[in-house]
Amino acid sequence: MRASLLVLAAALVACGARSGVEVEPPPEAGPIDGGFDTFPCRWSLAQATPVAASAAGFAALSGAVHGARDEVAIVGAEGEELTGTVLSLGDPPSTLAAVPPVFSGALLGHATGWAQAGEERGACFQVFYGDRFDVLGTRRDEADRCFLEPNDTQRLDLTRLAAGRVHVTSHALPEGARRAATAPTVGVVAHARSARMEPFGWLAVTVEGGRLRAYRFDTGAGASADLGPQREPFALALDRVRPAGVVLRRDPEGIWRLERIPLEGEPGSVPLADLSGLPAEPFGTMVTNETEALIPLRDGRVAVAPVDGSAVRFVGPVPEAPVEELLVIMRPGASAGGLLYTHRAGGRVQLTFRPLTCNR
Repeated sequence: MRASLLVLAAALVACGARSGVEVEPPPEAGPIDGGFDTFPCRWSLAQATPVAASAAGFAALSGAVHGARDEVAIVGAEGEELTGTVLSLGDPPSTLAAVPPVFSGALLGHATGWAQAGEERGACFQVFYGDRFDVLGTRRDEADRCFLEPNDTQRLDLTRLAAGRVHVTSHALPEGARRAATAPTVGVVAHARSARMEPFGWLAVTVEGGRLRAYRFDTGAGASADLGPQREPFALALDRVRPAGVVLRRDPEGIWRLERIPLEGEPGSVPLADLSGLPAEPFGTMVTNETEALIPLRDGRVAVAPVDGSAVRFVGPVPEAPVEELLVIMRPGASAGGLLYTHRAGGRVQLTFRPLTCNR
C-alpha cells in the first residue's frame, strides 16, 4: 500500500506544467462531505498562438477540446464570413487544420470527432463531423434559442427553448439512440439551460417571470424549486464531484454568487461562493472541470472556484489584457483546454488562443 501511494505521489508531481506566463499560488485541498478531498489544479498560462486578425472584429465565438486528442477547435464569424481552425494543445499551439464552417454555433469535442449545434433561420440543428458530416436533426418549430451543453464527450446534449417551454435532447455519437424530454415548467420561460448526469437524469434551470427555477426530471414530471429573483442571465454547468449542477448567478443586489443544485434529495440551491470580492465582472460564462468552476473575468483573469466551497483563486491576467471577449474552453469533465480571447493590436482585433496548464 505504501509503495502504491509513493508511485501515485510521484506521478502527480511528474505531470507538471511547462513554463507559463504567471503561476497562481498552490491551492489547498478541501474536504468534501467530511470524507473526500478534491485535488484542484495549480494553473499556469502557456504560450499563445494568434488565430486570426480582423478590422471589424469577431462574433459568435466558440471552441471545444477534442474528447480523445490534444486538439482544440475554434469557430467564429468575421462579418459575413465564418472562420474555423483546429490547433494542437502544445506550448505554443500549432495550426493543424481548418474546421469546416458548416454552420456557426457552439462546438463539442466528441471522443471520435467534433459536434456542433446552434440556430439557423429560426430552427435548431445538431450536426456531427468527424470522418464524415451528418445532420442529426433539425427542428423547425420557431425555436427561440438553442444551447449545446458540454456534459460529457459521449453524447450531444441540446437545450431547446421553443414556445416558452424547455425541450432537451441527447444523442449518442457518432451513431446511437436519441433521448428527448420536456421540462414541466410552471410559467413561460425566458431563458433556460440544462445539464445531464447519468443515472440521475436532467436538471433544467430557467428564468420565468423574473425568477430563477430549477427542474429535475428525466422523461416525466419531476421535482422543482423556486430559487428566488433573477433578472440577469446565468450560467449552468455540472458539479462532477457530487451529482449536482453549479449555477453562476447575479442576485437582486448585483452580487455574483455560485450555488449548487443537487440532483438528489430535496430540490433547492446551496451557496458555494460569494463572489462580491471579484476584481472584475464575470463575462457571465462558466465551465467546470473535475473539481472546479472556471469563470472568465473582464480584466483578462479567470476566477477558479473549487466546488467544495473553498477559497476562490485567480489565473492571469493574460499579457494582452484588456480583452474584449474571453472564453474558457475545456474538455468536458477534464482539465485540458485554454483561453480564447480577443484584444486590440495594431488597430485590429486579434483573436488569440492560449492553453491553460494544470499541475496537480
